[in-house]
Amino acid sequence: MKGLVGLLCWVLPLTVLGAAAPSAWDLVHPQNFDWRDRGARTQMANDLLGRIQILAAVIPPMSADDLETVRREQATLDAMGDDAPPERLGSLYLSRRYQHQVLLELLDGTLGSLSCAARAERVAVEMACWAKVSASLLEEQKLDLALNVLRQKRMVPRDEDMPVQAQDPVVWYGEYGRGVLNQIVIPYLQSLQGQEVP
Repeated sequence: MKGLVGLLCWVLPLTVLGAAAPSAWDLVHPQNFDWRDRGARTQMANDLLGRIQILAAVIPPMSADDLETVRREQATLDAMGDDAPPERLGSLYLSRRYQHQVLLELLDGTLGSLSCAARAERVAVEMACWAKVSASLLEEQKLDLALNVLRQKRMVPRDEDMPVQAQDPVVWYGEYGRGVLNQIVIPYLQSLQGQEVP
């Protein structure tokens, strides 16, 4: 009996610790996530990185010709200013090339900000990175349009053909973005009213 009690005392903390390992789900339904724990924040950043990298990995690189075409058209329309024809602006905005660029930039920016949050040595720098993560993840409409255009062109797998962790990004990225804001960034800012931060 004494051996069983000892075993339980050893196993239960491990179970609790295992269950408490932060994941993106804790941003939606927080349970054991403590924003003040630097290790927990790093685990959160790494979990989000893994999820977004799954989607980023299936987006093909943009060809130099496509990139040059988009940049040239943008420069032309910018030069026209208010005289730019709305139909030409719309044609660029809804084009495969333009939306491909938008999606790559959005995912690259999000991944870069998450890497910054995971590596930052100063909490103020880290929190600035988390704020950028939140802003990127909350670009749901931009993400939705880009994915729809690229899926129509069969450049990106259908949502149901993606691993579970990468499905419904238009739904979950926004939830994660709000979670980062409410569970990490805002509590940190509130702590600056006199509380010490890690």
